[in-house]
Amino acid sequence: MRRSGMQFRWFHHRRCPYVLYSQSTSDFRRMIYNRQLRVSPMTGGRIRAISSYFFKENPACVHRLVPWLNRELNVLLDGHASRVQFLIRLICRLVQRYEITSSMFRKRIFSYLQIYTDHFIHEFYNFTRSPYDMQDYDRVAHYDGIGGSETDLRFAADRASPDVTILGPVHSQLPDLTELGIIIYFVHLLVNCSGLGSSDVMNT
Repeated sequence: MRRSGMQFRWFHHRRCPYVLYSQSTSDFRRMIYNRQLRVSPMTGGRIRAISSYFFKENPACVHRLVPWLNRELNVLLDGHASRVQFLIRLICRLVQRYEITSSMFRKRIFSYLQIYTDHFIHEFYNFTRSPYDMQDYDRVAHYDGIGGSETDLRFAADRASPDVTILGPVHSQLPDLTELGIIIYFVHLLVNCSGLGSSDVMNT
């Protein structure tokens, strides 16, 4: 199967168990915030220096944050271009004065992001300290549900294809991600999500 270089995730929904999302899309990022899915902190390996002192002494390193900020803020501010650009500039200044997890940093951006402030800071902090650019970070990021309810979600990587990550309910069986398995699985989805019988699908 030809890979596009994009990462996809299987998003669990009560009616249709798995829906394919590209992680780089605004819809995926919007789903992350709306469903309160938080990226799992990376363990082991390298992490970047992200102190306010470091950014003040190395202002060029702030430029790495701009593509990620642009994507996230376009989602959170509904694509309001002037607000997005203003907040990008503000945050790029703030990281040179305050620690990302500090109360002052939160206070300065709260009026713009409101209820999404803490979630945004969590995502921003974890991306900033990672050793990756945005594209590579998207490939390796894993997300957890909030709380301990049955609706919590799980991400698991497909070892055969590092560009694919699967999202499913905690006790569900993950789909077969071979090429034939995907075809069979999508037929199964069509049957279960449309109310068609298997004979109806084969005759369409």
